Amino acid sequence: MKGEVRDPQRVWLESLATLGVLGLAHLFRIGKELKAYLGDESLKPEQDLFFTVVTCGLYGLLYLPMKYGKLLEEAQKRADMPNPENHGPLFLLYNLLFFYGITKLQAELNALWGSAGGAPAT
Repeated sequence: MKGEVRDPQRVWLESLATLGVLGLAHLFRIGKELKAYLGDESLKPEQDLFFTVVTCGLYGLLYLPMKYGKLLEEAQKRADMPNPENHGPLFLLYNLLFFYGITKLQAELNALWGSAGGAPAT
């Protein structure tokens, strides 16, 4: 199952405008999409969301970019994309700069869904 192609800039602006609330919802959707695409039942987006809320966002800000970067690399390999790499450290760096990591993560996912035939944005 492929994920939804979304506008990365819109995702970032919505996250900023809602002080990160829609950013959390978006990270949850990303987790569910990667779980479905990879077929990995050990991934628990609900647990990621819970830990992010309990740690006042630090888990989502510092750990999830690294985790989802590694999962994205695995998904890129599965889709036979050229030069798959772990962008986790880059997502983390961008997250520390105005929470821009979610934009880069969505852009990479869009490339994955596009190469794998993802669903169009609604």
